[in-house]
Amino acid sequence: MFDTLFRSEWRELLVALSLLVAFGFNIWSWRLFRQGLRDADHPEASARVVAAFRSGILGLGFACFAGGLWFKVGWPIGFGIFFLAEELVETGFMSLVLRGQRVSSTTTSD
Repeated sequence: MFDTLFRSEWRELLVALSLLVAFGFNIWSWRLFRQGLRDADHPEASARVVAAFRSGILGLGFACFAGGLWFKVGWPIGFGIFFLAEELVETGFMSLVLRGQRVSSTTTSD
C-alpha cells in the first residue's frame, strides 16, 4: 500500500520535513502548556492547555509518519494517521465545550 512512498526519490525529503514539522509542533505545544499552567487564573488557560495537547498530538502524528517512511514500515504511518484523527476529534469536542462555557459565562456576567 505504501510502496510508492517507500520507493520515492523524495522519501528523505518527506522524512526531514515531517521531523521538522513534528519538532515545531512539540515546541509550540510545550510553550502553550507552560503558558496555560503559569497563568492558571487567566480565562484562556484551559483553552491553552487543550491547544497544547492538540499541538503535541500533531507532532506525534508527524513523527510516526516520518518514522514509518524512514524505516519503510507501514504500520507507523497508519498509526499516526488514525491516532491523529481520533485524538483531534476528542480534543476538538473538548475545545468546543470550553468555548461554549466561556461564552455562557461572559453572557451571564453582563
